[in-house]
Amino acid sequence: MIKKVRLLIPILPILLVNLISAQIIITLDNDTTGFEVTDGWLFKDLRESYGGTAYFKTKGSGDEKVTWNFNLNFPGTYKIETYSIDYEFAKDSRWTVHTESGDSLIKVDLYHSPDWNTIGTFQLSDSSSVSTTDYFESDSGQYVIADAI
Repeated sequence: MIKKVRLLIPILPILLVNLISAQIIITLDNDTTGFEVTDGWLFKDLRESYGGTAYFKTKGSGDEKVTWNFNLNFPGTYKIETYSIDYEFAKDSRWTVHTESGDSLIKVDLYHSPDWNTIGTFQLSDSSSVSTTDYFESDSGQYVIADAI
């Protein structure tokens, strides 16, 4: 009986380390509960987009936006990314991450940048949101894309 206990002691810290370093991947698409879009965004079926659909908007004043509101079961530090397809999207699309400690405005280059693009790493509480607007400064792209985060 003592031998079994001695064998479990070295294994237990390894299991705890693996649990602590585990990744949680949460993907929110444009059909997820909590997704909101203002008028003026174009909805398109595109097989290369995440989930087969995405929203697009030409350059505007920033009044038109898309927001993903979400609740987390495991608050903590999260890396937030957005999905894009290969097209002439804005080099400086505006993304806002809303957290308990305030809002962070980040510019993300989505110009011919297909795949997941990093918005940043944030401390998220149980209730947070991420949004993008139709505003960008550069003349690099024609549209802003809102696909998935």
